[in-house]
Amino acid sequence: MLPFRLCLWFIMSTAAGSTKPLAIVTGANTGIGFHTAEALAERGFHVILACRSLERGENALAAAQGKGSAELRRLDLSSFASVQAFAADLGILGRPVELLVCNAGLNSASANQEPDGQLSEDKVDVLYQTNYLSHFLLTLLLLPLLRRARGRVINISSVVHRSASLDDFEITTRIREPYVSLYGLSKLAQIVSSYALHARYGEEVAFHCVNPGGVGSDIWRGYAGWQQKLFSSILISPKTAASTVVAACTAKEAAAPCRPRYWNGYLGADRSALLEFWSPFPAREALVESQPAQDHQDPKLAEELWEQSLSEIRAAGVEMQYERAERQLLAANMERQRLNGLAQHLAHLALQRSAAQLGAAQRRWSKAERQRQAAATLQEEAKALGEASFTEMQAFKALPSVEPGTPQPKRPRTAPDTAPAALQDTALEEESKRRQAAAELYAQARKQLQRRHLANEHRAEAEVARRENEELQSSLASRRPEGPPPGHVAFALRSALACWSKRRRLCEQVLNGVAAAGLQNAAEESGLVTDESCGQQLPPGRFDPVLGRMPVLPEDDPTEALDSAW
Repeated sequence: MLPFRLCLWFIMSTAAGSTKPLAIVTGANTGIGFHTAEALAERGFHVILACRSLERGENALAAAQGKGSAELRRLDLSSFASVQAFAADLGILGRPVELLVCNAGLNSASANQEPDGQLSEDKVDVLYQTNYLSHFLLTLLLLPLLRRARGRVINISSVVHRSASLDDFEITTRIREPYVSLYGLSKLAQIVSSYALHARYGEEVAFHCVNPGGVGSDIWRGYAGWQQKLFSSILISPKTAASTVVAACTAKEAAAPCRPRYWNGYLGADRSALLEFWSPFPAREALVESQPAQDHQDPKLAEELWEQSLSEIRAAGVEMQYERAERQLLAANMERQRLNGLAQHLAHLALQRSAAQLGAAQRRWSKAERQRQAAATLQEEAKALGEASFTEMQAFKALPSVEPGTPQPKRPRTAPDTAPAALQDTALEEESKRRQAAAELYAQARKQLQRRHLANEHRAEAEVARRENEELQSSLASRRPEGPPPGHVAFALRSALACWSKRRRLCEQVLNGVAAAGLQNAAEESGLVTDESCGQQLPPGRFDPVLGRMPVLPEDDPTEALDSAW
């Protein structure tokens, strides 16, 4: 019955953990890692406690399971083979990894300083490999799972990185006599590698560092008892330091894509590097950011560390497995960059084409607007011409007219020579008045003929304007839903034609009266016999050529005979 219950509990816990985000915490059996794993389980993560000793990890597992979902897996960071086996097991599960906390580490007191114990089985300094190089390899091996979840990597660093010597990179695979600690160098390598990883995979995975400062944790276990008590009394507790690490693991501003950050466990660390190790006030959940050593900003150093780290990993016989994954990741990144560049190029071309189309549309609209304004101007001119013609017609109607058949005053006969001298003088005076009146009537008729010619010219101009107006209206109608209002050209033409018809009849009456009176002398004096409007000389008393050049239109609607008359 007991084995069945254990299997049932394992199945249920596994099923429950598969729906939660996955977090991996190295060195979770004690210190900062213990409290970080507990807090992450309480916040809904399924936590994998990666510990070198499964026996010492049982207490941490029980505490984390009391808060949420957790499991225990073996990971010995002093062996690349153990790192590969751990990553292979996670790869078989295929679950995305949202969080990797690289917490496990050694300091100088807890590391083996004897010549035969300085190097690991992979021929690398144990402290350097545990603190940095194995975490670097683990990060590379888990990159496919981290990229799937757009996760983040948190490295637990130290302020001691500021005192590291770059020359120590050359002795990471050598035995040192006397012993030289590589603790500061391993923490500097963590920070520099974060920037190198960000340069390659920062679009999909975030890489950050947390300097908890001085912490009274189990890392001081190699020191004397009184020193451990002193440190635990003046330094913050591992639980307090873990609260800053958890804040970095869950902060929204730390999600990818995001530049690498360097956070501290004490307030005031952003003002002075001296407060990065200790101050009276711990940061707790507050993320106090400062700038690490200037070496992290050197791209040349980052590339040198990258190549050195890969060469040390290859020397241990793991280059084939890593390089295959690295080539796949680099190929995927190159393809993504190519597609991004192509998308940006296409977007730029589409933007240019849209701008060109918009400019062409604006030019077409401007041209149509100019044409509309020109049509409106022509319409106004045609309207003014119609009004002027109407005014002229009204003025012409006001002139006195002589109806055909009206009896004309007879020419008085010349008095005989025997008539009294007073009668002859009267007759001559009346004859002179009649001649003067005829000359005035002829002058008026001549002016009317000149107006008729001007009206003909105006009519031709109005016709041209009407045709242009119709063409512009049709062009605007094809470009815009509404066109300009119709003009008044027809009304102007009707008015002008009616005016011309009235003038023709008046001239005919006047000339007939002059001819009937037999006033040839008056015609000669007024210039009728050399009328320029007719283009020829006229014999005395013959006005047919003049009248023949003027059209006769009906009085009711003069426009009906427009085509036949003109």
